[in-house]
Amino acid sequence: MIALPCLMFLVTEAPTPLTTTVDESWLLAQVPQALAKLGDPWDGATDAALEGTRALTPDDPMWRELTPLFATLAQREPKGIAPRSIPCQKTCPWWKLASVDLDHDGQPEIVMTGGNGPAPYFAVLQRLNVSPKPNWRILYDAPFRYLGATTHDTGLYLFAGFDGYGVASPTIMIARIDAPNSDKPTPCRWQFNLLEALPNKLPTTVDAIPATTLRQTQLRTTPMVDDAPNDRGLGEVFPGNLFQTLTQASSGWCWSTPEADPERDWSLCLFVGNSPLGRPKPRAAMLKARKLVRMPLTCGSEFLVGWLRVSDWHTP
Repeated sequence: MIALPCLMFLVTEAPTPLTTTVDESWLLAQVPQALAKLGDPWDGATDAALEGTRALTPDDPMWRELTPLFATLAQREPKGIAPRSIPCQKTCPWWKLASVDLDHDGQPEIVMTGGNGPAPYFAVLQRLNVSPKPNWRILYDAPFRYLGATTHDTGLYLFAGFDGYGVASPTIMIARIDAPNSDKPTPCRWQFNLLEALPNKLPTTVDAIPATTLRQTQLRTTPMVDDAPNDRGLGEVFPGNLFQTLTQASSGWCWSTPEADPERDWSLCLFVGNSPLGRPKPRAAMLKARKLVRMPLTCGSEFLVGWLRVSDWHTP
């Protein structure tokens, strides 16, 4: 059993039911791929996922059609911890806009990537009609670095990440937009928070399988035990690379591959539950044993992901 890293989902939106059933196996299989993209060396550019798409420039007629939305996007874009001295009023010179048909309906959407300082931001703009007068709307926007999009079943899935300013927890976000071409598309998102950066080589073609802990165990941020206290700059000294203590019979999923690796007897596991980093005393929350139960991936769920010893869990 090869070791894999563990993740955590954190959702900020209130739980709401999806209009259609989520393909949980497919969704969970996408997470390692998104994590691998987030784990790539990042030079601060927010538009890497737009490579190979058609850039939208000010001389394009669609640019003029989008002008009414630019001021709204400029207001929504996060200021970051190092805001620029001259904020943009309509279009920002650091924005990148591309025309790409995300939902494969023959009509291109506009993907805007930007961000002020280290705070990334992206938006997807959709044209509702072509004639007599084009009408555009913001289909989705969020303070994350855009990583790509795909369609599955009836939904459009957007993948994005946040690199944590180098201090806070890095994050993966997956947003599903049900029936994106309807008058009132149904949005839903899951957010995956990590306490540490991922290893350079992370398998991306793995399946998530149900798993249950055999004993009280510790979910780690890396595939090793490191109990040396560390100050992450968040106002509290953390207990090494411990992420969350789990009780016996906690149930979740694990990402694993059939290859045996006796040198790394760890797996990347996923559990439904909120992050200890959101508690008033994160260290105490990490040390306190919690029983987490496997539940459906409904909209608004929160998830913990981390490394767990293979010997500490079993599959049905």
